[in-house]
Amino acid sequence: MLGNASVSCPNLSLRADQIELNLGKERQFAGARASGNAVLVSGESVLTCKSLTLTPEQLIGRVDEATLELRDGVGKSARHARFHGSFERLSRNRLKIEDGDFTLCDCGPDMPPSWLIAAAEVDLQLDERATLWWPKFAVNAPGLGPVAIPLPTPALSIPINRRASGFLAPIVQ
Repeated sequence: MLGNASVSCPNLSLRADQIELNLGKERQFAGARASGNAVLVSGESVLTCKSLTLTPEQLIGRVDEATLELRDGVGKSARHARFHGSFERLSRNRLKIEDGDFTLCDCGPDMPPSWLIAAAEVDLQLDERATLWWPKFAVNAPGLGPVAIPLPTPALSIPINRRASGFLAPIVQ
């Protein structure tokens, strides 16, 4: 499918400039390859990237220069976590992100976040926590742009769900 292509099923939606759909012997979904402005929506999670590959079970392989947005709830009480970097799926609920960053700032699609934490590697356990290795905190100071502040710790564990222990990420609005 070419040009603003989309594929949907009850729990998953995929949009891209081009989608190559694979069907099994009985015409059931057997995988897909999306390229060009790919957007994968699964529940309240949105993955945006240049290209990706899906199997009937899950997203596979490596996805470079991607953004993953995880939302928890709706309205003012909703939490919004955004990860950016090169993703590799290690298991159903675990991702490794290289040259990544993390923020809870929901500043809108055209605005940079007011703060973020960058790391050489992020171990993301979906719906649980993110462990950032050699983190650097960055504040987007008005008029100055991002100002990085190295943190004096080799690892930082941040809870993703609402009720967890660990470093509680600031909410700056």
